Amino acid sequence: GNATSRIQEVVFTDSTAPVFVEALPESNITAECDAVPEAVTLTATDDCQAVVVQFTETLIPGSCDNEYTLERLWVAADDCSNETSHLQVVQVEDNTAPVLLSGASDLEVQCDGQGNPDELGPWLESGGGALVSENCGDVVWTNNLAGYMVTCGGNAAITVRFTATDACGHTVTTTATFSVVDTIVPEWNEALPPSYMEVECGSAPEAAVLTVTDNCGFIPVEFNETVGYAACPGDYNITRTWYAEDPCGNFVSHEQVIQVTDTEAPVILIPADMIVECSEVLPFEEVTVEDNCTTDPY
Repeated sequence: GNATSRIQEVVFTDSTAPVFVEALPESNITAECDAVPEAVTLTATDDCQAVVVQFTETLIPGSCDNEYTLERLWVAADDCSNETSHLQVVQVEDNTAPVLLSGASDLEVQCDGQGNPDELGPWLESGGGALVSENCGDVVWTNNLAGYMVTCGGNAAITVRFTATDACGHTVTTTATFSVVDTIVPEWNEALPPSYMEVECGSAPEAAVLTVTDNCGFIPVEFNETVGYAACPGDYNITRTWYAEDPCGNFVSHEQVIQVTDTEAPVILIPADMIVECSEVLPFEEVTVEDNCTTDPY
């Protein structure tokens, strides 16, 4: 019944940090904005337990949208607070300017008298239809058009320089010509009077008042009238012309010839019959003559 006992206390400790399995990425690298490497996936082993690698990535903005710093951190820790970490710093840069694929296209429009904003605006906003390739995002189009002078009422041509700028200020330029032309003739607003007519003396109509509409702005109508007399004062012709020309030489004209004739004989106005006594003095009344052309304004 005699016994002897001994107690042995074994204390287990873990002072060994986990170890990454894969080769670690470089600690400091520089990359173009369109060639940033993907973050690698790391795993780790531990002598006492399975561990999971925690990954975080922090973006630190730079001087422009396409330049920044990525801080990538991998941490493997066991339950005994032993940990292994790796930090990679990726410096992202944008050193590449946009590339012009096709240049801006010329634009020719008919004058509208308002500066043609419906055609000019979209053309400017699109960089004249130019196409560019940008490695890291979009570009913004600007141009040097501050205004343009319209000559001869409609014709104008100006060379516009378009600039495509990326987020970091790199640029590429192209040029094209914006032209405003006026090849459209004015249009009469009113119905035109007959080109030829014959009227009786004293019945010539008043000259019509004509106006025009022009695509490039207001223009007046010039009116001229000449009278050609024949041997008989009641027979003559009236030539009327209306003419409108815009500053670019586009014009309309209309001519009217009125042949005036006198085919009516004068009318003798005889005093009315009367009855008088033989003792009465017979009054004298003059005979008058009326003619349809005596009041002719022409």
